[in-house]
Amino acid sequence: MIHERLLLPALRAAMGDWTYYIASMTLAELAHRVTTATTLHQPKSLDEEIQRSLSPRANDIAEYLLSQPQRLFGTLVVGVYEGEPEWLEVEIREGARPWDDDDDRLEGSIGLLRLSGSEQLFALDGQHRLLGTIQALKDDPSLGDEEVAVIFVGHSNDQAGLQRTRRLFSTLNRYAKPVSRGEIIALDEDDAVAIVTRRLEQTHPLFSGRVSLGRTKAVPVSDRVSLTSIVALNDCVEMILKTHAEWQAEHKKLRPPDGILNQLTQHCVDYWDIVMKEHHVLDQYIGVPREANPAEPFRGRHGGHLFFRPIGIVAHTWAATTLCSKDAVDARAAIHRLTVVPMELADPPWSGLLWDGENQRMITSKEAQRVAQRLIYHSVGGDLRRLRVNEGDLRKELAGLLNRAPEDVTLPRYSA
Repeated sequence: MIHERLLLPALRAAMGDWTYYIASMTLAELAHRVTTATTLHQPKSLDEEIQRSLSPRANDIAEYLLSQPQRLFGTLVVGVYEGEPEWLEVEIREGARPWDDDDDRLEGSIGLLRLSGSEQLFALDGQHRLLGTIQALKDDPSLGDEEVAVIFVGHSNDQAGLQRTRRLFSTLNRYAKPVSRGEIIALDEDDAVAIVTRRLEQTHPLFSGRVSLGRTKAVPVSDRVSLTSIVALNDCVEMILKTHAEWQAEHKKLRPPDGILNQLTQHCVDYWDIVMKEHHVLDQYIGVPREANPAEPFRGRHGGHLFFRPIGIVAHTWAATTLCSKDAVDARAAIHRLTVVPMELADPPWSGLLWDGENQRMITSKEAQRVAQRLIYHSVGGDLRRLRVNEGDLRKELAGLLNRAPEDVTLPRYSA
């Protein structure tokens, strides 16, 4: 397909054996001229698989463009073949140069990139952003005037060129490290769950200065201060928020108005205030200064308290909020019910399910976590049928994890 000529402001740079150009393009130009990198992949079935994998994230990006006024893209990398962009250096008169005469690093690096229109352009890095842009422009063409940064690299459409470009494609995608959940929680200004999580971590006495801020859900073995991790707290906050009348699924992607956000925050504050009141061990914990390692008696090679393991605090919160949402129990009553559940990991029903006493470590499989959550819920009167399971199903699951026969396993019942 032949396009009109296009002149782009650009910089020229080099790295390794690549010479590349960093230019500014409007979203309309990007959507009109650039395609996905399916020409790099053989056979056709692989092309189709790549396209299918792109679609869900492209939808999210389109929604981001349409709904987020503070939008910004990272630089896309675009391959060029069947044409050679023309580099037009901008010469700065000697008297107008803003650098020393003996500094020639900027010589030849500032200019214009002219595309003839005969080039074929394909996204090596940024395919989701490209497809999301195309979708968003269908709903709001005015976005087309906005600009993004694009890196252009040359491509030869022969076997050697394909191999070289495929290597660049795989390198860009292999070494693009995903942002961790912990980092997303720390930075996201649109996800209400992340925002409320940060507020709790900063202001609530149970969590302020007492949350591990690592990248994963686990609390480091060396951490003798934190109650839990920021990722586990975020999981708990999401469960709690879903029990609030004002909660909507879109609040995960679109920041709600401040009034709603404040209501959601207070809902979580109220929840954790009740938990602290009902579980005096938490008062004991926050009564010890940070420098005295307050979590040490509650987490270690002896097992410890359920709350002081990310899996445990999440399971407890799941059971309480499920009582609220499935059994129409208010939060105060649900949390109070759970006070009769044994909390020491080395004791039944957690020994062998969540705690490996022989090796003195947690059992963290998804199956064990799911059974633990349902076990707590059932043990305080939760109706398993509301979860589309029955006591027999739960007994079989528990027996399998404990390596016992189902008839040798009894489901605990601590309250009706």
